[in-house]
Amino acid sequence: MRPLKLTMTAFGPYAGTETIDFEKLGTSGLYLITGDTGAGKTTIFDAITFALYGRASGPNRDPSMFRSKYADEFAESGVKLTFLYNGKEYMVRRTLEHLRHRQRGDGVTTAPAETELSLPDGRIEKKEKLVNEKITEILGVNRDQFCQIAMIAQGDFLKILLEDTSNRRKHFREIFRTHIYESFQDRLKEETRKVETERNVQKNSMQIHLRRIMCPENERMEIDAEKARNGELLTERVVELINLILEQDAKKRENILEEEKQLEKKIGILDQIIGKAESQQRAKLDREKALKELEDKKAQEKTLEDALKQEMANSPDTEEKNVQMALIRNEMDEYEQLDQKQRELTAAEKKQKEKETDILNLAASCITLREEAEKLREERKELQQAGDHSGELMIEQERAKTQRQKLTDLRTDLNELAAKRRLRSQAQEAYLQAREYADACRRDAEEKRRAFNDEQAGILAEKLEEGMPCPVCGSVHHPNKAVKSRNAVDEAAVKKAERAAEEAQEKATEASGKAGAEKTKVGMAEE
Repeated sequence: MRPLKLTMTAFGPYAGTETIDFEKLGTSGLYLITGDTGAGKTTIFDAITFALYGRASGPNRDPSMFRSKYADEFAESGVKLTFLYNGKEYMVRRTLEHLRHRQRGDGVTTAPAETELSLPDGRIEKKEKLVNEKITEILGVNRDQFCQIAMIAQGDFLKILLEDTSNRRKHFREIFRTHIYESFQDRLKEETRKVETERNVQKNSMQIHLRRIMCPENERMEIDAEKARNGELLTERVVELINLILEQDAKKRENILEEEKQLEKKIGILDQIIGKAESQQRAKLDREKALKELEDKKAQEKTLEDALKQEMANSPDTEEKNVQMALIRNEMDEYEQLDQKQRELTAAEKKQKEKETDILNLAASCITLREEAEKLREERKELQQAGDHSGELMIEQERAKTQRQKLTDLRTDLNELAAKRRLRSQAQEAYLQAREYADACRRDAEEKRRAFNDEQAGILAEKLEEGMPCPVCGSVHHPNKAVKSRNAVDEAAVKKAERAAEEAQEKATEASGKAGAEKTKVGMAEE
């Protein structure tokens, strides 16, 4: 930033309007302001800083002190600065509160402070907050940094050189606008943290899977599996091992399925045999029923024979009896047929008993085969569902582990939060004490500065000689010179008080920064 023109009206010791044309001093942008004590050097610093930021160049001067005590009661008091930055010209103007006549009617009123910034594109901004933000955006530095690097007064540049590394880095980051690199660095750290977290999750998940590796009875594979479970095997070798185990499991599954098919065939054959046995059982029941009927017929035959004999013995009617005899003989033929059937049934019963023995043997074999088939089905079911159950168990185990880790981290964070809150309370208490002391020192310095400024007329008058122009009014005649009071404060006392106030303010600022930092830490920890 290179100042082009500075205009001060009713500002500081200048009762009227004073203009400094910096363009007459060259275009290098480097200027030395020098002069005797009380000549107004600090006022120029204050005017430039007030125009840009609305504040004084020093920590112990308030803008309300800038209005000149020698100006007319109704004169407008303010500063206008035209400056050049990056090849573009800007103009900023600020005024202080002052009395003025009412535009309507009699009496006076207080004119408010005004702020105005003219931009190179013709736009004009009049809101003080937006003007302050825009100035900081244009110059790239705030008021404190401007006073340390652009407008050096009373060794302020030395402060930035002697600051701790973190504060100096912060200042230079804002000066050279390297925030984008810091943001990019933070993003890289965050992405790295996320990738690292994901990698750890995947690593833990992989270790869980590795610990569940089971392999057939094979000495070589079992040794590799044990190494894999302990994390001692290279990833490529682990993949090869798992593929080999899966191949063997697939072959074993095929064998089990083939055995199951064979068992199903055997069960089908047994079902057919059992069906035949059941048919034979029904035939046996029918035979037993026929035998019973035969016994009943035999008993009936015997009864009829007895009755026939009795009847033949008692009845002379032979012809009728012959007829009855013929009927009986017919029934006897039927009995002979029944005897033949009985003999056939006896032979069938013998064969049935042989078949029953075979059926019992086959049933026992069928039961054994069914048990083996059921075991194979269960084994196949376990093999089919092993992957699903293991996945669910591993997911549940991982969730429990993650939750346990979160609880552990939370407990640690809570302990750290309590410690941070204690540090915050201590820092806030230290800041309040430092601020009270700084306020007291500032009030003392302001009072002494005000008293010293009030005596400027007397101090200047001490050096006036007849014929020498007055630095204020320019007159060479001094009929009525001001007289300094007996209890006038000298400049050494003022500077001492201002240094004390400045040191106290620096300590208060440092304490405020520490308190703010602790508060930020607590806020982050609470979040």
